[in-house]
Amino acid sequence: MKGLVYIMTNVNISVLYTGVTSDLSERVNQHKLKKHPGSFSARYNICKLVYYESCITIGEAIKREKAIKGGSRKKKVDLINSINCGWDDLSLILDTRGDCFAFRVRNDGVCFALRARNDGGGKVDTGFEF
Repeated sequence: MKGLVYIMTNVNISVLYTGVTSDLSERVNQHKLKKHPGSFSARYNICKLVYYESCITIGEAIKREKAIKGGSRKKKVDLINSINCGWDDLSLILDTRGDCFAFRVRNDGVCFALRARNDGGGKVDTGFEF
């Protein structure tokens, strides 16, 4: 089973939450709806998906989550900025097939999107300009 590591924040970008899931859309919705009222994410109003990455297995995703959590806030911010310099809520652009999109602006100013989807054999990334 594939796994996804994600980072979410609140509206003020004052708190970062790193998690792992096998269903990103469902997990983000749980955070936004405060399914677990006493949780860290509910207390700090975690509501914006600002980073994600796909791993081939849930075990690999858990290892990556631990590595991210072990890093400094600056390292997390740099990671987020590497794919989402505007800190946009990426959950707003998850499509119905479960593909995830992230946007990046190249040094020459061209904006392009990265699409990550699981084709049954692992991670597939496709980049396209717009």
